[in-house]
Amino acid sequence: MAPEKVRNLRKEAGRISNVELQKMVARVFYYLCVVTLQYLTPLMLCLFCTLLLKTLGDYKWSSYINVAESMEIANATAKMSLPVSSDILESSQQISLTLLSLKKVFTPILYRGILGFMTWWLCAVWFSTSAIGLVYYSYYV
Repeated sequence: MAPEKVRNLRKEAGRISNVELQKMVARVFYYLCVVTLQYLTPLMLCLFCTLLLKTLGDYKWSSYINVAESMEIANATAKMSLPVSSDILESSQQISLTLLSLKKVFTPILYRGILGFMTWWLCAVWFSTSAIGLVYYSYYV
């Protein structure tokens, strides 16, 4: 865009100061941040969603070596019972049991589903917007 603007300025009649010329050329480079965000943000979002899918979805880079150990930890947390001595302890027990029951709802299977769909959706939207932009710039510009 900058060379085209300089060519158009040379065709114009009259004198143009260097400051005006520099402003017109520099205005093009202000779009560099926007273009960088346009191309890097979807890439970073897809990368982070994939890493979240790996982490929260209980996927591992290595093989499943410590499966029995994780099962023992899950059984130990399910069998927790705290002594009841006062109202504060009862309310804290209720809160901890509520959190444990919420932990049973938000399982790795749920994370796999949500993050898998989110990763797929981000990649599909990124591809479709890139394809529409490519078609637009190849035919209309």
